Amino acid sequence: MPEVTAEALWGLSLAYPEVWVCESGDCGHPGFQFSSIQTAINTVDVGGIVHVAAGTYAEDLEIG
Repeated sequence: MPEVTAEALWGLSLAYPEVWVCESGDCGHPGFQFSSIQTAINTVDVGGIVHVAAGTYAEDLEIG
């Protein structure tokens, strides 16, 4: 996965108050999609929603 700057994530968060996470990263939803819960958390706007599909996600999460 290419590196994403904080500035780019901030810009995306304004455009995407809701994001979707699924193991494949192709969630079948017309919106911003991820295969990593942490990347979705880092991208979604304050007060936004992270939708997580059923699956196994091997990661440690930090929610600020």
